[in-house]
Amino acid sequence: MSLLKRKSDRAVELRSGKTLIASLTPSKSEQPSVLSLALPKGGSVLLEKIMTGLCPHAGLGYFSLEHKLFERGLPVNDTPPEASRLFFPTGYCYGGFRRLPTSFEIPILESARKVLLVRDPRDMLVSLYFSITKSHRPPGTDAGKDALERFERDRAKVSQTPIGVFMKHRAERFATLYYSYDRILDDPRLRVYRYEDVLYEKRRWVADICEWLGWDIPEKVREKVADKNDLIPGKENEGQHVRKAHPGDHREKLDDKTIDFLNELLAPILDRHGYER
Repeated sequence: MSLLKRKSDRAVELRSGKTLIASLTPSKSEQPSVLSLALPKGGSVLLEKIMTGLCPHAGLGYFSLEHKLFERGLPVNDTPPEASRLFFPTGYCYGGFRRLPTSFEIPILESARKVLLVRDPRDMLVSLYFSITKSHRPPGTDAGKDALERFERDRAKVSQTPIGVFMKHRAERFATLYYSYDRILDDPRLRVYRYEDVLYEKRRWVADICEWLGWDIPEKVREKVADKNDLIPGKENEGQHVRKAHPGDHREKLDDKTIDFLNELLAPILDRHGYER
């Protein structure tokens, strides 16, 4: 698909029927657009906060289509193909991704520099369980009644499900999110970071992101952004979004039989990204 070239300053609108999903005015910046990619419960919010802190200093606007969809209670998989029109080759950091979309194409996917944050999928599944039962916030005020009811039903159902059973029900579905990135893993314009490697090295990580994306941002600014997001709980708090953060949580929360099941099912992911099993 050819890149969308900026011809005017008119906003590009994405609608679902008569409902406005998102509106984006082309940026005047000539800085190359980049993509910030992650996975649910894999440090996605951490990466987003870092990128939104850096983007103004890089001369880029930050835009997340997934957030717009969430606030309106719309499933990501139902995004119309016209969403491709929101992606410009210059001026933006496009983030908030928890998977590569299947319902529309990202026209700058091959040409743009990208960062991808991954995490041990076994820890991610444990984190997902506690998020659904304790800390996930409901869809925004723009979401309809159906979206809110789906959220409450899921929370109630998972709250009554033993964690080991939840792992077996959700693991395969969760793996498909990881696999959505397979087609770009060997892209020379992609840099992959492991959550476990950057969690305790925020300053070094932020500096590397800037270097990789070609952002000339002063060291003091980089360190300020890194330090602001260097939040690691002293003890576990099930009601907080950042519940524990430390790697290896699945070994504490799951029995050996469940871990063996996950190790076998998730073996391609674990091996590809260097996680022991």
